[in-house]
Order: sequence, then structure tokens, then C-alpha cells
Amino acid sequence: MTNLPEPLRRAPMAEMGPTRERELTWRSAAPWLAAAVVTLLLAWSTYAREGWVPILSAFDLGVHEFGHLLTMWAPDLVVWSAGSFLQVAAPLALGAYFLHRRDRFAVVLMVAWTAESLNNVSVYAADAQAMVLQLFGDDGSDAGHDWHNILGRLDLLESTDNIARVIQLGSVLLFVAALGLAAWWCLHPKLDD
Repeated sequence: MTNLPEPLRRAPMAEMGPTRERELTWRSAAPWLAAAVVTLLLAWSTYAREGWVPILSAFDLGVHEFGHLLTMWAPDLVVWSAGSFLQVAAPLALGAYFLHRRDRFAVVLMVAWTAESLNNVSVYAADAQAMVLQLFGDDGSDAGHDWHNILGRLDLLESTDNIARVIQLGSVLLFVAALGLAAWWCLHPKLDD
């Protein structure tokens, strides 16, 4: 075998190389495909159920109410806004934490969760005029409808639909960003230092 020219001696190794590389590429792509599938399923569930995703939306509600609890000492406008703010900020903050820890898979999921949560907020904001959603802890007076109170205080109730559409557009863009991150990190496995 040593009498063969150099290209022929290396041919078997060259044939093994691409096969091995494809296998490693497939293994490295699998988590990103899973992240993309989870993101797509969450997006479908989010928009097909008018903003309510079982279990996750219930957790969003808990975070939302905790936002009110944290700011109950503040002026009304801050208290009304704090629920929706924390509901969206919590998964974003977790995403930043996971990015710091270089857990990119978790970052994709946190961006997707933020998108779901933001859509949930858009549904709540869209209800500011009609006030037909059943609210947690509502005594029937509708005094606890945050978005009715916020937009009423800011004299923007007439703009409810447009505001809700902008919030929902943010949700769609975040789902696209989650898919984009999954694709980017699949194609570029190294994080920049």
C-alpha cells in the first residue's frame, strides 16, 4: 500500500471524512431543529387559542399578578402597567441570563416564551374597550382591567385596536427572532466572545 501514489493512499480517508462530518453536522443541528419545532408549536398554539396557552399562560398570569404586587406602593399607572411589563420582562430576563451562561437553546425558548407572553398582553390590551375577558379577581366592577385603566388615563381608548395590533406584531417578530436565532446558531455553532 505504500507504493501507491499519495492521492490514492488517502482516498479511503477522504471518503470517510465527509460522512463523518455529515453525521456531526446532523447531531449539532438536532437541538436547533427541536428548538425551531417547539417555537413553531408554541406560535401555533398561541395564535390558534386567542392568546391562551395551557399551563404557560397560567404561569404568565401569576407573573403578571406578581408585577402588581411588587408595585402596589406606586402610583396607579405604574401598578396597572407593571403586570403586563413583568409578564414580558421575566422571560426576556431569563433569556439574558441563559445567554450569559451560553445556553443558546434556552435563549431560543425564552424568546419564544416572550413572544407568547406578548401576544397574551395584546389580547388583554385589545379588550380595553369591550372588557369581555374574565379577569382574575374581578368583582364585576371592571375596575381591575389594567389596559382599560391605562389607555383611559392616557386618553387612548379610541386607539385600542391599533395598540393591540402593534403589541401583537411585536409578538410575531419575536417568534421570527426565535426561529432566526435557532437557524443562526445551527449554522454558526461558536458564540462570539
